[in-house]
Amino acid sequence: YDEIIAVGDRLVLLGFNWQEEVAELSLFHVQADGVLSAGPRYGLRTGDYFDGGNYGVRLAGEHLLLTLSNDVYGGGNEWPVWQRLDSPNAAWSPLISPQSIYLPLSIEQYPTLSTVLRCPLDELAEGAMDCEAQGFVGSDTTQFYASSKAAYLSMESWDVQAYLDESFYPSRFRWDTSHTGDATYLHTLIFRVPFDGSAPGVLRIRGGVGDQFAFMESGQHLFVTTDSPLASGQREVSLWQLPLSAFGAVEREFDTALTLFEVDNAHRMIRFSPDALCMYSPVP
Repeated sequence: YDEIIAVGDRLVLLGFNWQEEVAELSLFHVQADGVLSAGPRYGLRTGDYFDGGNYGVRLAGEHLLLTLSNDVYGGGNEWPVWQRLDSPNAAWSPLISPQSIYLPLSIEQYPTLSTVLRCPLDELAEGAMDCEAQGFVGSDTTQFYASSKAAYLSMESWDVQAYLDESFYPSRFRWDTSHTGDATYLHTLIFRVPFDGSAPGVLRIRGGVGDQFAFMESGQHLFVTTDSPLASGQREVSLWQLPLSAFGAVEREFDTALTLFEVDNAHRMIRFSPDALCMYSPVP
């Protein structure tokens, strides 16, 4: 198992079964004497959720948050479904309905369905996976962040003009950022899924998001950092202050960054504190 969450007298384990190609979500009850008793065990049909820089499951109040990805190109993964693995002859059931899926907002080389699940922990412990689900079709390069108010899913997005450039190749940018011309086309779509049941919203900003630490929701704003390679060999880092009210049902671009600065093209870590942005870069 890759992840363990302790919630009161419960343990939640998440792992991936490569033989069956399903994620496994298992619940255990911690008795007063410390002995574990097994609870329900679920199988989730999805691609491998594991990310060395992020998590597949989070705790939000009395709910578990999960993000799943399923290929929708080339006969990839099947529709996201779930099954009780500890119940004999249990049937597979859909995790999301087509009406809860948002169609892609940009042209993608490898379109992927990303699903955000919000599941009541008490019901999971009783053997029922009755989760709120929202799906978004887009890039297979995503980052997931959650605050106390909402879940956020960012997706790499390329300007439509990129596909008119004969030298453009989207996958190249992931392993060779020296092609700074590609970076001029790079944007990030950020989807916001509120926990109060209201409809998701979306915004688009320039640049790419590195990981979940590039986000911080504070008050009525979402702070985000993006970066893009420059011809000089350095990288341009942008800090965005996005009003939560700007997230809407219709995509629009937020084009004014709070600040811009250049840094060396080296590995670094970005972290937010309640009142500051901290960036750590290696000393040559």
